[in-house]
Amino acid sequence: MPLTIPFGWAINPDMSFVILCISGVLTGAIFGDHCSPISDTTILSSMGSSCNHIAHVDTQIYYAIFVAIITIVFGYIPASLGIPWFICIPIVIVVMFVGLRLLGEKVKE
Repeated sequence: MPLTIPFGWAINPDMSFVILCISGVLTGAIFGDHCSPISDTTILSSMGSSCNHIAHVDTQIYYAIFVAIITIVFGYIPASLGIPWFICIPIVIVVMFVGLRLLGEKVKE
């Protein structure tokens, strides 16, 4: 953040661009937290669910990559081209819902 905020402001002083830069850093951090096998939250959640640690990482990585691709294609790229957030976010939600319905695995009861 100490690098992102001044650098984003130096490139374009429009506050929506700076917010876009900040959100990119934060979502990248969350993506890295979900996909890293040495992350503290990943270790704690696999321990808390009594599941094999690497099996937990293997199951989480597909969802994290799916969400990352959708947010980049339907969120960050359109937002960087000037499309307002109130148009991008509903589109991302609909695409994510449809994608999870088509690609998601049903839970066995």
